[in-house]
This record gives sequence, structure tokens and C-alpha cells, in this order.
Amino acid sequence: LDVDSSGRNDYDPSMLEEIASASRTIIRCNGFIGVTKLFAPAQVAKANLNETFAEKFPHIHLTYSKLRSIKRDIWQLAKECDVDEYTVAHSFVYFERVVVKGLISKHNRKLVAGVAFLVAVKLNDYKKPVIVKVLERAEEILRISRREMLSFELPLCSALQFDLFPPPHHVEPHLRKILFSVL
Repeated sequence: LDVDSSGRNDYDPSMLEEIASASRTIIRCNGFIGVTKLFAPAQVAKANLNETFAEKFPHIHLTYSKLRSIKRDIWQLAKECDVDEYTVAHSFVYFERVVVKGLISKHNRKLVAGVAFLVAVKLNDYKKPVIVKVLERAEEILRISRREMLSFELPLCSALQFDLFPPPHHVEPHLRKILFSVL
């Protein structure tokens, strides 16, 4: 994390995703862009990605494949609750900022992701019926209790240093991936 002139930690939304791009090569010519990808069986590729991720981010106690899986769960939750893509992108920013700080463990990863989504929903002015639906569906999809989610809102906001309105350049990369179904 870099510290900008205001002393606030700067978050790079592409930092965690750079791992996946290591196995491909982009070829640029006039009027043509080609991508080559190193082929490996699915299990080998997954193991390589997780290993590379662990080497690059030893302070993060989460595998790359689990990070992507949790994001897919949040996206599924959003679709079932009729929450827009921009709100989901906000929740991804919150979740990744906590992940990068190394505050995630096996025991709290789904809770943090669920609460990040809940906070994003609340801050994007969704009404009570949608919030209740988010809590109900999160219990089923993420297998976490609504009581835990509600009690973890303040600690999450504190971990984010109450910086809950990320700049557009933090949200847009996640939004592009969601809109182009690259989750």
C-alpha cells in the first residue's frame, strides 16, 4: 500500500488480480490485439495461482481461488436481491481493502465479505425491504448469521478507517469485470 500526500493508504484495485494475468501474453499490432494463454490442467493452474498469490502476499491468509469464490458468492447474492453492479463493485473494494490489510482469516472471510456487501447496500440508499432480503439471502448463501453481520458493521467500517466512499478509479475496474462477466 502506498501512502499519498494526505496520509491515507492508497488501494490498487488491480493488485490482487495481477496474479491471474501472469500466465498470459498480450500481443499488440496495428488494429489487432491477441492474447495467448499458457495451457495447464485446471487443478495445476489453480495450484500455481494459489502458490504465486501466497508468495506475493504472504500476509494475506486467503487463497486466490477462495478470494474469487467469495466474490462470486457476493455477485450471486446481489443478483438474487436485485442489487446493482455499482454497489457490488463498492463491496468488492471494501472487501479487498480489508484483505490487503491482512485482517482476513478462515473464520471471518465470508462474514467480512457479507458485511462489506451489506455496508455497500446501505450506503447506496437501498430501502429496508432490500436490506432485509440481503440479510436473509446472506444467511443461506454465505452461511453466516444476520446477528453476526449486523454486529460486525462497525468493526468493518473501523478497519476501513471510515473511508466508505472510494474514488471512481477504485470502483471502475471491479465494475468492468462485473459488467463483462469476468468474475
